[in-house]
Formats: sequence, structure tokens, C-alpha cells
Amino acid sequence: QLVYVNSAFERIWDRTAAELCGRPQAWLEAIHPDERERVAAAFREKAATGGFAEEFRVLGRDGSERWVYDRGFPVRDDSGQVVRIAGIAEDVTERKKAEDALRQSNEELETLVQSISHDLKAPLRAIEGFAEALVEEYGAALDSRAREYLGLMKEGVDRMDALLNDLLQHAQIRHGVRLEPVDLGQVVRAVLRNLEAEIEETGADVRVEGPLPIVDGHRATLEMMVQNLVGNALKFVAPGERPQVVIGCREDATSRTLFVRDRGIGVDPKYHERIFAIFERLHDRSKYPGTGVGLAIVKKAAALHGAQVGVESRPGEGSTFWVRFPRRSVRQVAEAV
Repeated sequence: QLVYVNSAFERIWDRTAAELCGRPQAWLEAIHPDERERVAAAFREKAATGGFAEEFRVLGRDGSERWVYDRGFPVRDDSGQVVRIAGIAEDVTERKKAEDALRQSNEELETLVQSISHDLKAPLRAIEGFAEALVEEYGAALDSRAREYLGLMKEGVDRMDALLNDLLQHAQIRHGVRLEPVDLGQVVRAVLRNLEAEIEETGADVRVEGPLPIVDGHRATLEMMVQNLVGNALKFVAPGERPQVVIGCREDATSRTLFVRDRGIGVDPKYHERIFAIFERLHDRSKYPGTGVGLAIVKKAAALHGAQVGVESRPGEGSTFWVRFPRRSVRQVAEAV
């Protein structure tokens, strides 16, 4: 039987203290019927020994539901016998609503990912296949203009395919993934292997300065983030110039900052924030191909890790893109060995 409840408990249960304390089962009867037996069993089994903690719904007088996080702690006398149970009930309705909204958002996102992966890509494959069939079967009969049109069709398909791939990457970055210790040095090495063809093709000089830290992160997402940064450094150079790229880490009292520095064309300071928005492009596609999604992926991936992103750059002076991880979430390599 309840012997005391405060005003907050009365408000959550939508009952007066007199009602709740006057009848031994009054508090239990206010719990949703679907959960009443579970809560009662947990209380009987755990409250008198080591305490209990349960989440359940409480029904108001008007039938409205509120979610409660209820914790009970045994109070013992000098001999160690449990003489009463003290408890704290917290209204977590808003948190539950937020969790439901997040779950629904993730389900919708998963639907989008599936649509991008299958429904939207299938027509592109068909268009590409028919274009190739035209060239193979009727190539001799096609004049120069027809071949030009087919070439433009292929370019359009490739551009849309790249856009869908980038959108798919962007959609796959979501909160709720498990973070674990990830060596950024290993991440960078994996990225450089992935970009080996581009590095050789451009004759780029790519250097990694010093050891890189271990962070609590999601490896695949970190690789995606770093690959977009390094890929941009290889791409955005003046015609005929050889890319010069340095990857490293700088530290201060509160953070460790991964950076990718290049000697490319640079970015006007007035665009430093804008370029991290999705679909933002500063250059004509014919000069620098891309989808305008890469830096949005970088920003979203950084946010997943509680990190900040930014750029230090001026036109013609190269760029340093950085991702700042809070020091509290970082382990040095030496500490992890």
C-alpha cells in the first residue's frame, strides 16, 4: 500500500494522494491493462530484494496514456529487513514520442534507400542497355548526330547513377548505429586503396602526416566521410596541375582535428558554409563533375560522431577541410594497444 506520494506523482497518475494511498491496488489499476501483470510481477520479484525499474503506460481518467519510467528501491531497517519501498516515477511521454518519431523516420528512410537501390536504378540500367544495343546492332547505320545523342544519353545515365549513389550514401548515414573504437589511420589507408586509380591517373602526391588517433565511430561511415574529402582534393585542381594532398591531425586541449589539405583552386570564404549543403555546386559540371552531395555526406557523417566540420580556404590558395572530434570521444593509439 502506498503511504506517501507527492504532487508530481498525483499529476502523472491523474489521481489524488488520498485515492492512491487509500486503496492498496489503486496505483496498479491505473496502469494500462496490457502491462499491468508484467509490472506487478516485476514489483513482486524485484522490489523487495534489489529494487526494480520498469517503463509502462498509465491511463488518465479520460483514457489518455502517459509513459512512466518507475524505479523502486528497498528501504531496510537496522537488521537488514525491507520495511518499505521508496520510488521515483518519471513522466517520459515526450521521450517515447520522440523515439516513435525517430523509428518512423528510420523506417521511411529505409524505404527511400530501397527505392534508390532498386526502383530508381532499374530504369537507368534499362536505358543504358538499350543505348548499348543500338550502338552494337545499328552502329554502322548511325550518323554522327545520332552517335552524339547516344553519347549524351550515356553521360546523363552516368550522372544520374552517380547522384543516386551519393543520395544512397547520404540516406544510409543515420543515428542509432553502434560506435566502437576505430583507428583513423586504418580508415585513411583503406580510402587511399579505394582511390588508387584516381591517384595514379592524376599523378597526385598524397602524404599522411604522423600517427592518426583512434575515435569512437562507425568505420564504414568514417571511410565514406574521408573518401569524399580526399576525392575532392584530387578533383578540384587547376587544369594541368598535379594534386598535392596532405592528411593529418592537429590537437588542442579539447579536441583532435582530422584535416585534408590541398593546393587546389580554393573556395571563396563567402561559400564556406554553403558548400556543406546538399546539392550545392560552385563550378560548372563540365569543368568539375560531381553531384553536389559529397560535402553534405561529410557534414552528416561528422554529426553522427558528435564532430564539427569546416574549411579554411581562399581562391587560388588551396583548401584545408577539417573534422573536429571532441577529445572526450577519442583514444590515442598508444592507449588502445
